[in-house]
Amino acid sequence: DGITLFASFLRKSNRTLRHSSLLLLYALARTLRMNTFPEVYTTLFHELSILVSDSDLHLCHLSFLLMSVCILVYPANATLFKEILYPKIRVLLKSPLLQGNALDALLELFPLFVGGNEGTIDEILRDLLAQSNDASLGKQSSISIAKCYAVVTTQCSPPKQKQIIEGFLKDIQNPRQGWGFILSLLCLGEIGR
Repeated sequence: DGITLFASFLRKSNRTLRHSSLLLLYALARTLRMNTFPEVYTTLFHELSILVSDSDLHLCHLSFLLMSVCILVYPANATLFKEILYPKIRVLLKSPLLQGNALDALLELFPLFVGGNEGTIDEILRDLLAQSNDASLGKQSSISIAKCYAVVTTQCSPPKQKQIIEGFLKDIQNPRQGWGFILSLLCLGEIGR
């Protein structure tokens, strides 16, 4: 079928072909509402996972936009996203190059992915917190993780949000924790936006 064919073009070395294929797939996903062909998403997400890297952030940005539409059109894709794409996103979050449109598109993708599911939200928050404890993280990586943490936190129930914010306030009052102090400040700043 055509969608699988265009998805296979994402593996080609020609950047223009990959770019055009992403734009076409994005337009198809928005207009055709591919929810009648859910099996296509597995192939599509595997092909998109190749583009989730800091080697070409423009293609990464476009792939995040396509993922967002895929989850909006067919919410069951959140499970596929978690299995296929989230591990690649974890690696990308540690990149000091992640910023601008790619980061903004990723921040728009996270709320769609967690979709208000408290179990998924808790799991992602724990994972982001674990990633942020890496001492080798640079400033930009720390900011990216804090922004993702804040976006996911906004999807929590109000009591859970309050609990998270109070935890960060406790970390700020105890500045001996080093990295926990910096992460708390970054997350509180992003949540406050």
